[in-house]
Amino acid sequence: MIKELSEPRPQILETTQPDPVEWATANIILDYGKFDISKHPLLAQPLRAAAHMRGGTVGILGSVQCIKTLCAQILQLYRAHTAPTRQAHYDLTKESLKELSDDKFQPLLKNTKAVMDTIPADRKSQTTFYTSMPFGFIRLASAGILAHRNSKTFEFVSADESWAYDASWLKQIRDRTTS
Repeated sequence: MIKELSEPRPQILETTQPDPVEWATANIILDYGKFDISKHPLLAQPLRAAAHMRGGTVGILGSVQCIKTLCAQILQLYRAHTAPTRQAHYDLTKESLKELSDDKFQPLLKNTKAVMDTIPADRKSQTTFYTSMPFGFIRLASAGILAHRNSKTFEFVSADESWAYDASWLKQIRDRTTS
């Protein structure tokens, strides 16, 4: 069944920001080397769609260890560097967030000089679940914790493993975003 959108259609923004694929190629260092779109061709469309959209949703369906989390991480870092704002990345539990932070997000962030150069040197600017930069921040939040879904207003949100969220959680998260 096709459902009519009750919300306004998202805007595709005309922008002077760099192309997110070109930005990732120039700035992202993965644990196995420099980002190369030819090794991740499925990332190009969702990166471009999500980077230049306001008020919309980009969903990625894929198998385990495909590209979904990497795409969200690159988008978070791209936005932090090119248009810093109040950002959040959600995962199912706080435990899975800690694992994501320790194993994936913090190493990727630390290898992304363009973003690291914007983070103040004080200890509170970068923690396991929070990274601050002028005019914005990235918060890692658990969709399974009510206070994380309802306590902050964000302008840019990514959600990992959202297929496992309770049906109301995505609505609560989306209700806390601004456009």
